[in-house]
Amino acid sequence: MQYVYCNADYPPQAVAAKVEGIAVISFKVEVDGRINDPKLLRDPGYGLGKAALAPFQKMINDDLRWEPARTYYGGEKPVKVQFNFPVRFSLSPTPLEDGRPAVRPPAERIYLIADEMPIFPGCDKFPASERKQCSDQALIKFILGELIIPEVIRQNCFSGSTVVSFVVNKVGHIEQAEILRGPIAGLGNEVIRAIGLMNKRQMVWAPGRNGGKAVNVRLTFPLHINLK
Repeated sequence: MQYVYCNADYPPQAVAAKVEGIAVISFKVEVDGRINDPKLLRDPGYGLGKAALAPFQKMINDDLRWEPARTYYGGEKPVKVQFNFPVRFSLSPTPLEDGRPAVRPPAERIYLIADEMPIFPGCDKFPASERKQCSDQALIKFILGELIIPEVIRQNCFSGSTVVSFVVNKVGHIEQAEILRGPIAGLGNEVIRAIGLMNKRQMVWAPGRNGGKAVNVRLTFPLHINLK
């Protein structure tokens, strides 16, 4: 998902006309993992559909391979699967409460490193030398404290790590939350839900800054979950 949003550009004509919307792309993943036959199922207009198609065409041109789907009937075999993928375009710095990603205009660049990194709510009151440690610890504590662990996972005394990523936008809201490497199915979605609670509870981060100006910054961090 992150690949699509990093390789889709917001068309200038759509920005000028203040057009937002969701384009839907249909494509097939072949048994060898190749992307094939990307098609536009829904086009909001103003070039958004073409912009949404571009990352999928780039996958084909760069010969990027997916992990193919597999069937477990009659042996583990790769199978062809068709996907319908929504690509959201948004001009607003305020994300949806669920933290789903969106293509932003060029002015909404997302940084991996900023002069001042985002700080968890409340930790900006600490001395500068203590803010990062406070922010890291408070974030992990919040997520782990909000997790609702499925009973089947709890009974198995699961222990493992996942890698989580999300963007703190320039007004301090969370968006584009995703699991880059998950422990087991079901638990990753619960981590995303817990992260989304920060927006629902109006918990506003101190945004990252470059040259004194607030910017969007992507944070990536490991999260260890131990139920033993």
